[in-house]
Amino acid sequence: MANRNTPAIVNDTALATDDMFSDARVEMIRSQIARDAPDHIFAAMIDIAKRRRLDPLAKQISLIKFGGQYTIITTIDGYRALAEQTGLYAGSDAAVFTYAGEKTADGKTAPETATVTVHKLINGNPYPFSATVYFEENSTGQNNWNTMPRTMLAKVEESHALRKAF
Repeated sequence: MANRNTPAIVNDTALATDDMFSDARVEMIRSQIARDAPDHIFAAMIDIAKRRRLDPLAKQISLIKFGGQYTIITTIDGYRALAEQTGLYAGSDAAVFTYAGEKTADGKTAPETATVTVHKLINGNPYPFSATVYFEENSTGQNNWNTMPRTMLAKVEESHALRKAF
């Protein structure tokens, strides 16, 4: 694990360190991604970002408003960064979809399931960790779920596989 005061480099992005959370940078984070969030929710997100070494400005962790309430979300980029931080992440395979003929509100063909496999080094050897998720159990039926159903489902299942492996 990287020293907490020295940024680790993942995909050319410096991971969050104490230096990344100067007062000025926290104000920039507030104004860019959490302008209207309650102070206690914003403080919780910053605390989680510091502890996990995630960069809010690189969209590794975010605040999303669902039904009038803010939720702290680790994004797919955040899960990838967390896996990279271990030094054991050995990549992932492309998502594999199954279809049952359902359509989204925008008329797109919705996948029934998506499966992804991520690879983790154990004793120097890559081992697969797969996860399968169902569109009907994850789709909100709104926004990107209608316009990009495969992309959205692929992100969900990759995050499940990364959590399983790491």
